[in-house]
Amino acid sequence: MMGVLSPRRGRRGGEWSLARRARPVRKVPSVKQAVVRKDPVGAPPPGTSPPIDAMSVDTLRQRVERARALVREIEALFPGLTTLSEDDRRASDGRVRGDEERGALSSILDAVDANPAVFACLADKDDGVDPTRVETGLLRDRLARQQCLADLSALLAPIARSVEDTALEQGERCKPVILAAYQIARPVAKHDAAMRAKLVPAIDYYSAIARKGARTRAAAKAAPDHDDK
Repeated sequence: MMGVLSPRRGRRGGEWSLARRARPVRKVPSVKQAVVRKDPVGAPPPGTSPPIDAMSVDTLRQRVERARALVREIEALFPGLTTLSEDDRRASDGRVRGDEERGALSSILDAVDANPAVFACLADKDDGVDPTRVETGLLRDRLARQQCLADLSALLAPIARSVEDTALEQGERCKPVILAAYQIARPVAKHDAAMRAKLVPAIDYYSAIARKGARTRAAAKAAPDHDDK
């Protein structure tokens, strides 16, 4: 079990208590199993580079910078990418449910092509240039672009997820122990000026979190109860 810090109720001044919770056992690549060497910044052949856990921090930083440059290259390949707000993304009706729905939409466009006069009332709704008809060619192009970009998104999303998950895993393997050390150091620092000076950033940060949590709880307790009885 690892310790995590949590605000202790009923105490003032941002005191923290050490909560205990069980943590699952994770399998982490062994450093002894890795090929430990001075690996280059460039992409090495498969199987020759040590895993992230055995990679030097300097090498990892260099590779992050290289990845940053590659991301800029990818962005340059697709000028005009759209960025939606979270609300707009949730409300968007532009989601296409894979190839099956894409085929269904294409069949509807086939029907429009076969009977254009029936759909003339939609001529001003396709964001096209011809006000007299539905521009099915324009809509087919957009549908094809949607497929291309959805495929790219599906390719990139797992990489972003794995990077995020690995960052969390590395944090899990250091933060709880560091916070346990803080729990030990905090009372000692009250009588040791040198230690307190070292801990100033940590004391300021975690005390601010504790005070904010106390204010939130106080506000919630003071709020009128609107539940119908």
